[in-house]
Parts: sequence; structure tokens; C-alpha cells
Amino acid sequence: MLCALDGSARGIISEFNDSMKAGFERVKQALLNRFRPTGLVEVHKQALAQLRLSKGMNIREIAQEVQRLVKEVYPDIFGRQRERLAV
Repeated sequence: MLCALDGSARGIISEFNDSMKAGFERVKQALLNRFRPTGLVEVHKQALAQLRLSKGMNIREIAQEVQRLVKEVYPDIFGRQRERLAV
């Protein structure tokens, strides 16, 4: 897949220690991190700060929304650290 990249996307190859072992998901995530719009982070951060349990919404729905927003606000943080931020 890396061979098919062109232009500025091809520069992503330098981010991998061994580009021959870079799987699809790692390449995809690296591309998203580099080219995903960054202006939306503040929008997601504000939405996360204002998120409240509203009437008719169950706890599972709000938990899913919190997880989604935390993922958008902190895309470079994974695992337990992201879970702590969500809490």
C-alpha cells in the first residue's frame, strides 16, 4: 500500500521504522493523523465540555458519545490513558 502513495502522502513512509511491516491500520492511522482537519478539535472539545445527560438519554448513549468525542479530541492517545480522559 505504501508504494501506491503519491505526493505529500508518500512522506508518511519516514514515520515507520520498518515500512515493510507496516499494516493497513497503521498506515491508515498515520495518514489520518497527518491529513485530518485539525480545526474540528476545538469544536469536539467544546462539545465534550458541554455534554450532559438529557431527558430520554440513557447512560450507554452518553458513554458512547463521550468515547467518540474523546477519540476526536485526543486522537494520539490510546488505551487506558484515553479511558481516563473519558472518565
